[in-house]
Amino acid sequence: MGGTSSPTRSERKKLNRPKLSPSTRLESEADQYYKGNKVDAVVEGVAGVALGCKHGSYYSDPSNLSFLECGGALFSFTCRKGAVLPDEADIVRSLINLSDYDDEVNENYVPFFDVDDPSDVARYTYIVQKCAYVIPDVGCDSFANPDFLSTVDYHKACQPTGTKVWTDVTEDRTFRITKTIIRYIFHVTVQFRVSQLSRSTLSDLESLIGIPIDRGVLLERNRRSKKRPKKLDGTAKAKSVLLYTDLDGGGGTLVTNMSVVLHRGIPGTVAHVMDNFGSRGVGEVCETASRARKYLKENCPKTQPQNVASSCRDVGGKEQGEKECAVNGSDGTGPDAADFSVDATHTDLSSSFDGDDE
Repeated sequence: MGGTSSPTRSERKKLNRPKLSPSTRLESEADQYYKGNKVDAVVEGVAGVALGCKHGSYYSDPSNLSFLECGGALFSFTCRKGAVLPDEADIVRSLINLSDYDDEVNENYVPFFDVDDPSDVARYTYIVQKCAYVIPDVGCDSFANPDFLSTVDYHKACQPTGTKVWTDVTEDRTFRITKTIIRYIFHVTVQFRVSQLSRSTLSDLESLIGIPIDRGVLLERNRRSKKRPKKLDGTAKAKSVLLYTDLDGGGGTLVTNMSVVLHRGIPGTVAHVMDNFGSRGVGEVCETASRARKYLKENCPKTQPQNVASSCRDVGGKEQGEKECAVNGSDGTGPDAADFSVDATHTDLSSSFDGDDE
């Protein structure tokens, strides 16, 4: 993966885990915290704050950490045409060419994108989305694998209201959803393939978000038809990562989701509407956070204090280098692997698309 370089072992030690203790505070202080602070949405008992396009400020701001500890959700969103700001460029550069395919250009029929090439940037409208929240009492070892994160059951339980989860998908580690973005105007059907991120890729992403990452998965749009499409649709490329950080003492998991979409044909008026998506987007993140907490609490064992093994095979095609085996020999297909579909619970990547998955 181009862009950020992997931290050395000594540098990784400098990345501190956020000091969060959500298990007690979620029950005792959440209501008081929400009432005493300005929030942008409260859905299913979860409060959310929209950070606008401030994608880089999540874990450097103590007030954000306090808000996450109290059960809140953070959300940021950008939709721009033909321009990329520096913070956004770092995210785009780190995510957009990650792939589980050996050659995604010829196997998945998507373009290689260079965010540092002005001609490439001018060709697309780009969407960047980031969100974060805590899953209390459940460690990421229990669920953070592609099999578990691609099941119909998971998505039906965790997707926001109004999302259709398709039940006819037969490919492994793949799910499909249909969702309305702008009522009467803009809706999408999109299919995602889910794959594990390697330790080397997670190290790159640690330097991007500034905290340790124990596990992570990539969601990339693919197609039902495996033939080369006769014509290009609006969505040129779509990638999302779900990054999981175990909290000290078995307190749960901090979820960080980042998504990038390149679109060929979003009109300027629609792009402007979507760039003001924060109020609706943060509500959907609150809803999916609430539903994910309930589902994972009911379907995953409670964590015990322990050191968590991380990483499985490498994702990123030729740019990413070799494939790697998981630490401790786990490849995500062992006894701890449930069926888990595209985690739009941790990602609202679905809210970013225009087009179908043909």
